[in-house]
Amino acid sequence: MESDSAERLVLSSRLAEAGYQVFVTESGAQGLVQARQEVPDFVLLSAGLTGGTTASEVIQRLKSNPATVGVPVLAYGQGTVAAELTQRLYEVGCDAVLGRSEVAVVESVLRAHQRVQGRIRELRSQNRLIASQVRRLEERVQGEVEGADRSAVPAPTGLILVDEAGTVRNADRGAMSIFGPRCVGRRLGELAPGSGLERFVRDSHLGGRRALRFELRGPAQVPDRQLSALVIPASVGTSAQGEPLRALLLHERGLETSVEQGASAEAAPAVQGQIEELLQAARQHYTPATLRGASEASERLRRTVTRVATRSGCVLVSGEAGTERELVARILHWSGRAQGALATFRCGAYGGATARRELFGDVREGRAGGLLGSNAGGTLVLEDVHLLDREVQAMLGQHLDEGLFAQGEEGVRIIATTTVDLEDRADRDEFDPVLLGHLFHHRVDVPTLAERREDVPELARAILSRTPGPKGYLTLSPQAAQLLTELDWDQNLEELERALAEAAERCEGSELDVQHLATGLLGELEMPEWVGSIAHTGPGMTPRLSPGTSAPQPTPWAITDEDPISLDHYEMKVLLRALDATGGDKLEAAKLLNLGKSTLYRKLKRFGIR
Repeated sequence: MESDSAERLVLSSRLAEAGYQVFVTESGAQGLVQARQEVPDFVLLSAGLTGGTTASEVIQRLKSNPATVGVPVLAYGQGTVAAELTQRLYEVGCDAVLGRSEVAVVESVLRAHQRVQGRIRELRSQNRLIASQVRRLEERVQGEVEGADRSAVPAPTGLILVDEAGTVRNADRGAMSIFGPRCVGRRLGELAPGSGLERFVRDSHLGGRRALRFELRGPAQVPDRQLSALVIPASVGTSAQGEPLRALLLHERGLETSVEQGASAEAAPAVQGQIEELLQAARQHYTPATLRGASEASERLRRTVTRVATRSGCVLVSGEAGTERELVARILHWSGRAQGALATFRCGAYGGATARRELFGDVREGRAGGLLGSNAGGTLVLEDVHLLDREVQAMLGQHLDEGLFAQGEEGVRIIATTTVDLEDRADRDEFDPVLLGHLFHHRVDVPTLAERREDVPELARAILSRTPGPKGYLTLSPQAAQLLTELDWDQNLEELERALAEAAERCEGSELDVQHLATGLLGELEMPEWVGSIAHTGPGMTPRLSPGTSAPQPTPWAITDEDPISLDHYEMKVLLRALDATGGDKLEAAKLLNLGKSTLYRKLKRFGIR
């Protein structure tokens, strides 16, 4: 919109040459009519517009119209725009005021606003996707509450977006009221310590429990908050760094204990029959044979579980993080004598008062309530028992001494899992010795993957048998099986499952091979020497190696006569050699090259080195 015909001609010609479709009007009134007929991408108008309708009036009307409220409006002046006029234009909604110097590069300013608008459209699209997924998730949850009123399913208290590492990237007002206004940029493990929330979100793509219930500890004089978390089972876009994001829904509610149980006495016969079939299927599935592996460590584990399952008394299932402790606990229940329900209590998710109330209820007339007193003939799994409040440990040990939970065959059986040495904790007065004595009645030690390396290929094939690829379920090449066997899995099965899931996403065929694994594992695990060249050269240059053979020469960083004389090319070779020398450890490679970590990552990205 420009009343000066010469200026209109200059600007319209310049914008047309830049590829814009230009509509020119002589006055603000004509421009408003044109904007109503066809909503423009941008509005460019003279700050000194004449002809009855001023620039501020045009902007005010555009911003009050729902159809054009989001259209960027740029005002320009032939000289310096007065400060008073500039302030008035911004007050009515102008997006930018350009002086004489900016008018010369008006097309560049428009492109900058175009990028901003594109980002806004992208964020709106992501918000719509998140809202749609939240709506579908709520509908699914509501549909599964059979016979319950729809209002019984609460609306989310808060929503946060987290990256794969468990770092909060965005949070709404409800989530900030739970975790604090400075939760963005922090890890879930810091915001909810001991709750297992970060691990729950990180491993959500592997399946497992659909919801996590936990307690958020408040400071002194502030009551604890009971929460449940649901992860939307899909990526909801990416962060500014290109990392895939997951949405985490938070519900504030009363504690609901997750109990696997049969139908109640009032259940309809048809429902009762279906539940009986499910219970029978669970008994057939959760047997010692479910524990895979032909190694001596696996054979010993199966023998121990078979023996302990049919006996009475408490059981301690001990093993490192990521081992099959929870699976062993389920097998002990379903393969044993228990006729009641299987209940699970996460000891690290609740404070002392809540844990005491949920486990014991009210102790009256020599009978205990809560999970321990109401689950007659069943099993109670205390996950991570070392995280149980010290006073609750002593209370549990005392009641076990009194036989309160083991009256005949109807008593509840306690199975505790742990990742630490409880004897050492008890020696340091950090674990109740009376409770430890009861838990040591039966002990099952779950081996690590390092203790059963020969089982890794079988375990990997079992995982791939339930991991579909682009052409169906994947098989494992002999070279990939060898690589998996030689690696040290510090996080055991959990780490193996994550590595295979990520490799399956990169695999475009029906067989998962070395390069699919090496690309993802580089920098996370200690790689064998014979994989070094495979990991760095990329899928297109991967040699087929037989187990036990060495990588072919020359190495990817060797400089030959065929290499171009280029500093960039030699720099890439140095990076490859440093990564090989440090076993793929990027932090150590940065130290070796005397580079900052961010500088190294920027160079790796520049040369396409993963």
